[in-house]
Amino acid sequence: RADGSGLGGCFKAWSPRSTNAGSLCFSTSNSYKMKKKSIFLLSFSTLIIVLSVACKDTRFQSDYFDFASERDAVEYKAEIKQVPEYVDDDMVYYCRTGVYDGRQIVYKGVIGQTLVTAAHRTTDARVVWNKQISQNRYIAEIIVPKSDQELLYQEFAKAVDQKFEIKSTKEIQLIEVYELNIIDGQSIQFEQTDASRVRWSQQDGKISGVGITASMLSGIIERVTKKKPVYSNIESNQRYAINLEWEEGNLEDLNSKLRKYGLELVIVKKEVELLVVNPVQQET
Repeated sequence: RADGSGLGGCFKAWSPRSTNAGSLCFSTSNSYKMKKKSIFLLSFSTLIIVLSVACKDTRFQSDYFDFASERDAVEYKAEIKQVPEYVDDDMVYYCRTGVYDGRQIVYKGVIGQTLVTAAHRTTDARVVWNKQISQNRYIAEIIVPKSDQELLYQEFAKAVDQKFEIKSTKEIQLIEVYELNIIDGQSIQFEQTDASRVRWSQQDGKISGVGITASMLSGIIERVTKKKPVYSNIESNQRYAINLEWEEGNLEDLNSKLRKYGLELVIVKKEVELLVVNPVQQET
């Protein structure tokens, strides 16, 4: 991270896979030009001290959460804590990071319903909620000792279900879904791109990005609208640069914007795997 203004600045660096951390500050002021060598030696000495201290710790504190070090990953950890005062939307985020011999998943500042969908790797549009989940914000941290993504999500789902006292099962149901189609006699009018790296941002009322296929677009629309599952009926893997804006919460307006680019959402019936969330039955 670089943070500086005017003629000076300070760089800080760290690695999530280790506890190494260091800093090097500089100034280009004329009054310091004759002291560059001494400043460098002092900074280098400080760096060595910081590294030696940091490497003794089992965790390294970043600005937002603790990265797990190699020694932390040898045991299971599943912790979900409520944060009642957590109201800063800018701090709501998700991060999954690998560690030395295990995997870690971290969510911060998200509501309970988001934790349920994340743990079961689904979206709001594919969940039948038979129990109301808390709208409070939570911090969740899951660590498993082996590099096994399936095990990671199994532990995550188990911890979430226990926390909210729910039983989550998957069922195949025939429901209405949206199907993304090319309008008859037309072609996709988004700008084609050769970008191999996919980047996008999404929110209700706006989708923008590059390197996006029609299949990816259908998935993004589903996550943004949260109304019905969305499937792509387009086989092409052509990538596009996309910039869509519509009236927030208005699916008909979204569809009208899609039609300008040769696409439309059509309601069809399809058998879909849904996550059914029920309250745990208390023994009497």
